[in-house]
Amino acid sequence: MDLYEAMSTLRAVRKLQPDPIPSEVLERVLQAACWAPTGGNTQPWKVIVVTDPAKKAGLQDIYRPEWQRYVVGFLKRLEGQPDDVVEQWKRVAVSGDYLADHLHEAPAILMFCANPAAMAITDARLDRVSIVGGGSVYPAVQNAMLACVAEGLGCTLTTLHCLQEDRVKELLEIPESWGTAAMVPIGYPVGRGHGPITRKGPGQMAASDTFTTVGAGGGGTVWHAARASNAANAAAMNPRPRRAETPERKIAEAKAVISPILPKIAKPPVYTAPRELQPMDMPGNALFCQDCRRMRRK
Repeated sequence: MDLYEAMSTLRAVRKLQPDPIPSEVLERVLQAACWAPTGGNTQPWKVIVVTDPAKKAGLQDIYRPEWQRYVVGFLKRLEGQPDDVVEQWKRVAVSGDYLADHLHEAPAILMFCANPAAMAITDARLDRVSIVGGGSVYPAVQNAMLACVAEGLGCTLTTLHCLQEDRVKELLEIPESWGTAAMVPIGYPVGRGHGPITRKGPGQMAASDTFTTVGAGGGGTVWHAARASNAANAAAMNPRPRRAETPERKIAEAKAVISPILPKIAKPPVYTAPRELQPMDMPGNALFCQDCRRMRRK
């Protein structure tokens, strides 16, 4: 699967089949996580692959009450919104209810943990919530989830378990100095699984040279305006998507390479009789064939 296709179809899949995941598939997902970059290449994270039924049930007991409390406020915030918006988010809430009720049935739950002592948290002393430390953990989470898309596995990222982190750490025997970063249940999807997503594009999420307050009348230059006047930057930020690798395309490319040389290798050889053997002034009255450059004796 093309990387751009995987990124543009990675959506939350909360309804998962209980069927086991083959070990070789799970190994590839975990290897993808290990390829993720980290600050100083220290890899200050670990992922616990939870497959034990008792431990999965324990995680559900922790997660479900937190979801039930969260969804009440979530639905409250929808009051006054247009009907189509309300219906859309109600469907999300229903799928979240399903995950809370069936979390223990997921064949594997990935619990990503991190060791703050091994991170270069450069914003730790700033007067705001620290953000930088997550940069050494969440790329691994993203890599694993993209690999799930490529493998046909459904997945979703949740952090509600952090509200009861002490219980999670006790259940999974996580050291006191470590923290949890993400819980990702994975499995083959019930229904369609991953597919088209709705996200804002560069015109709203990117700015040229200075920060732009999008949609609030702020100053600055939004990215789409910069693209019109700066083709070089546009090419850098919007690389041309790779064409899909299809059998037909591969066959066409192979034909393009082979066609020019095919007549030469396919044409049968034409036999031409050698010219007359000419006597040469050589010891033993040898004959020299001028075509094959071999000596023959009389």
